[in-house]
Amino acid sequence: MEASEQAPLYSSSGAQPYANLNYSYTEESFEAFATYSTVSSGYNAEDSSASGSSYSTYTDSSNYEGPSPDQDEWEGAESVNESQSSSSYSSYAYGGAEDDAKPKNDLKVSAGQYVERNWNAEFQNIMENAQFLFTEPAFVSAASGQNDNFSALSLLAEYFIYAAKLYAKVIISEMHIPVEHKTIKPSKLGGVAGGEKYICGGILFKFALDIRGLYGGDAYAMKAAAHELKGLQCLFQVGTPLGLNFPLMSVIDYRGYRVVALSLLPISSTSIIYGSPDAGNTVHALDPDFNDRMEQAAAKLNLKPHKVGVRQTIICGPGDIEGHKSQEDGKYYVVDYARLMPPQVRLETDAQRNTHLFQLLRPELVQANPVPLSSDALTGLSRYDPDRKIHNEEVVDTCQRLFKEVIPNFAQKVLVEIESTLAAGPRLCGLFHRAGINLRHT
Repeated sequence: MEASEQAPLYSSSGAQPYANLNYSYTEESFEAFATYSTVSSGYNAEDSSASGSSYSTYTDSSNYEGPSPDQDEWEGAESVNESQSSSSYSSYAYGGAEDDAKPKNDLKVSAGQYVERNWNAEFQNIMENAQFLFTEPAFVSAASGQNDNFSALSLLAEYFIYAAKLYAKVIISEMHIPVEHKTIKPSKLGGVAGGEKYICGGILFKFALDIRGLYGGDAYAMKAAAHELKGLQCLFQVGTPLGLNFPLMSVIDYRGYRVVALSLLPISSTSIIYGSPDAGNTVHALDPDFNDRMEQAAAKLNLKPHKVGVRQTIICGPGDIEGHKSQEDGKYYVVDYARLMPPQVRLETDAQRNTHLFQLLRPELVQANPVPLSSDALTGLSRYDPDRKIHNEEVVDTCQRLFKEVIPNFAQKVLVEIESTLAAGPRLCGLFHRAGINLRHT
């Protein structure tokens, strides 16, 4: 199915449109999407660790040899917990005495000299007592004696970020040397997404690389990894109060590479109760209680239920999202949310393929849309949905509104009020995002 129409794109000044660019969309081939979903899944039958989660980001630009990260990726990626930083990691990771209040930056990692830690158990334990984060203003919580929970959550985040950064820098620095000489050895896990995977200190590390040529380059694979982080941020905010659980995650850029670090979860290929681990060939919706929670969470994000797979199973969110009920702690976990937001229609001037994997609509735009949207619109996962044409048209209409109304109105009403865009700096970036505009349109 194809459609094309004139859609003017406007410059950030709002003075003149760049050009009257044609755009078109196609339902991406199911075979290509199946390959993507299969190789990028967080686990398979041989892999008992899960991917996809979010809590923080870290970027080290020293000796950076690769493409600059898209500013779009990071505007939202730092907002889950503003108190997090990468400045603290102590004897919790190393088992030794802590000499100073802050971790030493010259700590070295030697083979076998790190201590495994159950990050997920600690995080979930804190979150069980931290529901006030979503129900009370911070000052009310502090006044009601919740300072200990704030401190515990902040400290755990700092420890996780520091550990993830430290181990990731070692892994990246040694990625081209023989395995027998690596300080941290690769782990034999199922799946081939991003190449080798590593487990160190209770953290799973995955490279964001385009090893299958699916994205059109590593830079686009890095964007998809950033969407994993942003997708979790959205679900974390609306899903945690509903009893959905998520792991810790950090995205580390170092020497031109991007690595996703996440806490190991107590789930496996046998614990899945929702979504599809194989690009829609098998779709689960086995637990009515979990299904209802996902529907409530999706409704808050203005995402509509839709049908996935031959059996037309109703899913809220992307079809390749996964919900699990842990056989160890009985908790509901959600993973794999890189495609949580609907894709943008592909411009005819954009020769890049599979843009539905990394060019997504901003969550602010989706939430402000007059009608809810399907995460799987314009993708092969919706091929069996009898309402797929309606889902596709709704996303096309939203993109038309973005190009013809949101961007021009923003340019006229907001940018003209800023005397110096250079002086505005990060404030300008935030204004774009709050209006639902990706920076790729500037």
